[in-house]
Amino acid sequence: MLNRYRTTAYNPCTYLEEPVPTHMLGAMIRWIEHAIPADSFMQAVIENNLKAAVQNADNDNIHLIPLYVSWLYSNAPANCWGSLRNTECWPAILAHYKLPEIEDEPQTLGDA
Repeated sequence: MLNRYRTTAYNPCTYLEEPVPTHMLGAMIRWIEHAIPADSFMQAVIENNLKAAVQNADNDNIHLIPLYVSWLYSNAPANCWGSLRNTECWPAILAHYKLPEIEDEPQTLGDA
């Protein structure tokens, strides 16, 4: 899952490319790929709700909000984040375009 996404993002506060903490990266990817809501802090970031993000941030994440927004901007589909409306619609959009999982290996012509 992590192989498809960058693990760093540009932080506009430090002007550096920085690593995104793995547990927070996982939360964002689970939202993008499966519409699994994150904790209250990260869900606020995904919804572009700065007030809620700041209210719910811990001492480590309060300084990383710009990094997470930069990562989402560079990696996430535009219609899965950025507003409450986008996040409310994302599960339905994802369900509509999600390909069914392949449970069995495909049969070859010799199999019958």
